[in-house]
Amino acid sequence: MGTLAGHLVPGLYLAVVGIWHLFAAINSYLKSPREYSARIWHPVAWLPGRAKHLELYAHIVLIPLAIAYEFLVTNNFEKLVRVSVPAFRVTDYQHVALLFIFWLFAAIVLIGDTTSLLPLPAEAYFLLSGVVFAMEWIVMVNEGQGLEGKCNSLLAGIAAVCAGTATLLSFHPKAFLADLLLCGAVFLQGLWMIQSGLSLYIEIFIPDGCHRLLDLPGGIDGSTRCDLEEAKTRALSLMDLAFIFHVTIAVVFSLAIFGLVARFQGYRRTGGYEPLSLDSDLNHVQLMPMPKQAQL
Repeated sequence: MGTLAGHLVPGLYLAVVGIWHLFAAINSYLKSPREYSARIWHPVAWLPGRAKHLELYAHIVLIPLAIAYEFLVTNNFEKLVRVSVPAFRVTDYQHVALLFIFWLFAAIVLIGDTTSLLPLPAEAYFLLSGVVFAMEWIVMVNEGQGLEGKCNSLLAGIAAVCAGTATLLSFHPKAFLADLLLCGAVFLQGLWMIQSGLSLYIEIFIPDGCHRLLDLPGGIDGSTRCDLEEAKTRALSLMDLAFIFHVTIAVVFSLAIFGLVARFQGYRRTGGYEPLSLDSDLNHVQLMPMPKQAQL
């Protein structure tokens, strides 16, 4: 993740996954609110057979590619053996370990859903995902300093929200609002990773008074530093402002998807009253007695 591509590509992928989960969860809820139950992954209904597991297959294939990219960036293993690896390389190894945990989680879900080897209840997957997101929070919360540290701490906050909502869904899988928050948080995580990559590695997006450090091997993993304290304070405030903007985008986008899906399905409110089914037994419908004044 210590490069522009290491932020933009995973960010775009997470944003797409978040959008897919928002659409699928909202669609499932509006079809049958009373029977709704959150899912850790959503099948692609129009694909045949096991191709419906496209989301899980994408995780299984793409995460190892991200791990391979991190290993290409972190290519000095001799120093790691001698326990003299630089601090920025340790960060790369942390990212690799975190990616492997996400891959392992996707593999567990795929095995449990397609075979009888891991007959775990659906709630267990949410609990496991809560643990994975909690580990992401632990890794990211204190990673980096200055502007980079600010971006990572905000990303860690989103991971903490994901961990909390996923854990809640493991106990209350019918909590639609918690599922909606989880999907929106995944989408927001992707947006913020893209913003972080732009703010740390693209000159036009780097706040005034700050610059990249390119004195590390290969010109990668360079932190963006601010020379003056005033410039640093201003840059951190701009990151807070950008984060608020992205949260607003995530909220508005989630509500827009909800409205579009509801309109597409022709969903209408019933005012709190359940419509009487045509095949209901009218002989068993209890009527209120008429007042005496109405009988006169």
